[in-house]
Amino acid sequence: VNVIQRSESIGLVGCGVNLMNFQGEVTGQLLAKNYVSKKALLDDLLIRNVVIGSSSGSLIRRICFETVGMFDESLTSAEDWDMWLRVTGSYEIWFAEKPLVKIRVHGNGMHKDVERMKANQKRVIEKNLSSVGKRYKGKAYSYVYQDAAREYYAADRKFSALINLWKAIWRYPGRV
Repeated sequence: VNVIQRSESIGLVGCGVNLMNFQGEVTGQLLAKNYVSKKALLDDLLIRNVVIGSSSGSLIRRICFETVGMFDESLTSAEDWDMWLRVTGSYEIWFAEKPLVKIRVHGNGMHKDVERMKANQKRVIEKNLSSVGKRYKGKAYSYVYQDAAREYYAADRKFSALINLWKAIWRYPGRV
């Protein structure tokens, strides 16, 4: 709240998160990164969702929704990334580094539906990155395929992991 009250140009504040298991025990921690400039944030946000904890760890001004619209309900995942890209077009985004929320991690999370995640992330890329050039789009697609490869590997689907890793390298060889 202190951060968002600093300036009306700040539309969203994110934070770090504590990861927890079903018993409520903290099993890990993700700290939010503070960016030195809006350009530095946008350089990262254009290629992947850098708002940790998604909507759970975000404080958003109501006027942001009036300015950029609501969450895209046609997206069944990655709708938060789409929103953050739109918010950054009109407002600043800041982060409180320390964890202020807890997120339960389990094997049935949305990110485990790899095909749905990939399809929606690709839609976000096409929707928001059509004007930023091939370099950003290549990097963004590379992250999509690298994330998919990691999830497939964790699910012991090695061939699918290898295919997606190859696609990640093909899209942006310097990234992987």
